[in-house]
Amino acid sequence: MERTRAPFLALLLLGIALGLWAALRLIGWGVPAPAVGFGDWHGPLMVNGVLATMIGLERAVAVHRREAYLAPALSGLGTLALISPLSTEGAAIAWVASSAALTGVFLYLHHLQPTYHASVMVVGATALTLGNALWLFGDPISDMVLWWLVFLVLIITAERLELSRIFRPSRWKQGHFAGGTGLLVLSAASSLWSMDAGIILAASGLVVLSVWLLRYDVAMLNLRGSGRSRFVAVSLVSGYLWLLVPAWIVWEGGGGWPGLDYDAFLHSVFLGFVLSLVMAHSMIVLKALVGRDARYSPLYYLPWGIIQGTLVTRVVSDLQGWGDLRMWSGLLNVVGIVLFMALLGFYLVRDSLSWVREMFHPDFMNVQ
Repeated sequence: MERTRAPFLALLLLGIALGLWAALRLIGWGVPAPAVGFGDWHGPLMVNGVLATMIGLERAVAVHRREAYLAPALSGLGTLALISPLSTEGAAIAWVASSAALTGVFLYLHHLQPTYHASVMVVGATALTLGNALWLFGDPISDMVLWWLVFLVLIITAERLELSRIFRPSRWKQGHFAGGTGLLVLSAASSLWSMDAGIILAASGLVVLSVWLLRYDVAMLNLRGSGRSRFVAVSLVSGYLWLLVPAWIVWEGGGGWPGLDYDAFLHSVFLGFVLSLVMAHSMIVLKALVGRDARYSPLYYLPWGIIQGTLVTRVVSDLQGWGDLRMWSGLLNVVGIVLFMALLGFYLVRDSLSWVREMFHPDFMNVQ
């Protein structure tokens, strides 16, 4: 791993720790808190301090330009600001600057490769910038959260669209994809004057994209595979299915925004879809960030199963008003995430130590 990436990875891990800590506080567990309202930081931390930082760092590594590291650096500074005297306002300023820098990176990538999927990524990063700006100027998270949702869904689905190019998607397929992304962007814009309209449009856009991904994504071809390829495919497809859940919540006539229906809607996307795809891509992303491969293990299905099962329980508990079960399922969501990270770290460290031992093995020394 290049030493220059170590501080970024440390800030990323800090963001994850604080975000999960805040999640426990938000869902009702009486864990100690470093500040009043700490639980309310869960969403901003997970979106900006974790996911935007990870995306920014991965893109910076890919483009090989020092300026690109400004985005993850500012994201990390925003995380530090939250636990400093600067608190929320300082973090919001840093995250607006970070998301603007990330938009610049995607604009540069679009300049290098002016494709449709690159354009979608630019729109996604712009949505993050607008959402962070609204939060900075005082909008409640519940009023601007669709901008964050648009950012993550567009960035991730655009990457899947890029991979699907090997099948040369027809204009109909591209139009289908554009319809889903267009509905999502319109949902965020609509939320500025009507949250109800925004929710309905967002749910509709998620359904359109879910159908596209389930029909055309390359993951569908790997479900019958084995080992790593099958785990990746299972994680991807489970994420695509979660995109259908918000429409079901809206269809059931929720309307509690913000409220428990709001919690179910958002976690179906952020935890069900986004985290499933992060798990699918984790081994590839980790290799890009630290320079060493994290091997596949069948044990990864254990945290995956915990997260999927407890998320189903959480959504049902939200809709039924089962407070205690909701708290326990939220706790187990965190346990599943921590377990998956621990397994990744274990295999990464073990394999790294094995490589070091091999360097000093007599046979290795003789070959050299």
